Amino acid sequence: MQTLHPVHSTNRIRHNRPSSRRGFTLVEMMVSVTVILLLMLMFAEVFQLAGSTITSQRGIAENDQRSRSIQTVLTSDLDKRSYRYVMPWGVSEDPGLPEVMGVLRKGYFYISENDPTNDVDDILQFTIDINNTLKNKDLSKLFGRATALAAVTSHPNQPEADDGWSEFNSTSESSAAEVAYFVRNGNLYRRVLLLRQPLLLDGTSAQPTFNDPDGSVRDMFNPNLPNPVPPGWLLPYGVRGTTNSTTFWNEFDHSAFLYSAVGTPWAHFHGVEDLANNLATFFALGKPNFRFGHRVDSGRPREFDANDFFFGRFTHEETSHPNFRYPQGLSLIDPDFYNPYTANALVINNRDGVIDAFRGGPRRGEDLLLSNVHSFDIKVWDQQLGEFVDIGSTAAADFQNPLNPYYGPRTGSSGNNVFDTWFPYDPTKPAEMDLNNDNQNDPPPYRHLVHTPIPLGGSVRLWEAGRNVTVGEPVFPNANLRKNGLRFYYRCIGVINGGITGSTEPAIWPSVAGGRISEPANAAINEPQIVWEAVENWKPLKAVQITVRFLDITSQQMRQLTIVHSLLD
Repeated sequence: MQTLHPVHSTNRIRHNRPSSRRGFTLVEMMVSVTVILLLMLMFAEVFQLAGSTITSQRGIAENDQRSRSIQTVLTSDLDKRSYRYVMPWGVSEDPGLPEVMGVLRKGYFYISENDPTNDVDDILQFTIDINNTLKNKDLSKLFGRATALAAVTSHPNQPEADDGWSEFNSTSESSAAEVAYFVRNGNLYRRVLLLRQPLLLDGTSAQPTFNDPDGSVRDMFNPNLPNPVPPGWLLPYGVRGTTNSTTFWNEFDHSAFLYSAVGTPWAHFHGVEDLANNLATFFALGKPNFRFGHRVDSGRPREFDANDFFFGRFTHEETSHPNFRYPQGLSLIDPDFYNPYTANALVINNRDGVIDAFRGGPRRGEDLLLSNVHSFDIKVWDQQLGEFVDIGSTAAADFQNPLNPYYGPRTGSSGNNVFDTWFPYDPTKPAEMDLNNDNQNDPPPYRHLVHTPIPLGGSVRLWEAGRNVTVGEPVFPNANLRKNGLRFYYRCIGVINGGITGSTEPAIWPSVAGGRISEPANAAINEPQIVWEAVENWKPLKAVQITVRFLDITSQQMRQLTIVHSLLD
């Protein structure tokens, strides 16, 4: 019998068991994504804040560095100024008198405020002498460009040789210079022009000279040659108005002006001797006519273009342009030749602040001190108010009504807000500086005194013979004895027997503050009638305040630097 076995099915029954792993619900996913986004946003914000802080700190650090640089340069120049006792010269003042301190009043000190409500149209210009070590002991020389002229071996008196190097290096050096600070189109410029200081073995003439074949010494810049030119003579540097004219300030960083004597004018170099303000210094820099930025004919500064836009001073870019040429060549401003200081065609481009006729000179930016400048404001110390003020502002006292309103960049008697240390003009040459056409030399714009004599609009009497004098009464010596620039007035500090002046004015008045003189001696009782004491009458400019405000473009951080600089040693 066959045994039957149960049939086993190959299809097993599978039971669904709950899984130990399951996915996120939609709500959970949305919550997770939201949390992650919030975290990412938070981290992004943190990184952005950190980056912004770093950028700001970098901007602050860069502005700090710029501030230190500007302050170092400005204060160093002011410390080295050649005009130490900033009291303007009076007309007919005698520079030879010891009490006028001519040794401390060399060169010039000039401030142009222009519009007191505009903080970017101020100019500060003055002369420096590194040998002044009262406030700064650094004796490092000043250097600038100087092209070597031909035939240097025949006569070494040329700017290139002033640094003492035996080989050509296109460099000159000096201990003195003119320095001008001004702002244009948001850029603060510092223009430096050396005063020639030839080596002693090369001679003492500030003018570059050469030996001609006949042994005569000739000014290499003088284009007035014999006709025909003798054999072997060198052509002068950059003959004016010809195709070989050369741009002077592309090749020389020197103070010079257009000199006109006989024939065609030419460039005349300033030497360190021109810092002296005395009648023997023919080209003294104290005379505005011979300074950088001023017209040689009238002495008036040129600070605005033909459309009355401020440009301050010509920049290196402009003076190095082939069209400039001045002071050795006639400037090319289409359609004619012009002196750039008198040209009506000077036009500032509003886009970049460059004079169109001289755009693109090869020395662009060499005089740039600081960019993105929003303010360059110069204030002077007003002794009457005891605070710093803008020259010509209604808030000023000493510096509101000038003695000479005609001097400045504006024609006429309004809008000229200028301080200038001036020059002791010779009264025998009454029209040497006469802008108001009264046939007399003009006084400086501002010259502050404690007292002025009655003939000059003051209230203090001149000395008179046989007059009763009371204690405390001030007097001035007579006109022929006031060559000291009214340095002192004389106050009566004692009277005896009525205090009556003598019949003859004292021949010598004290020339130092506190000095005393008695007059007249009474022969009968051998006693003086009056005792006079010299009192300081001058009120020099004591200090300036310079405010520079500038922006760091990267961080948009604004920085203001204020320098208060004493002008008293």
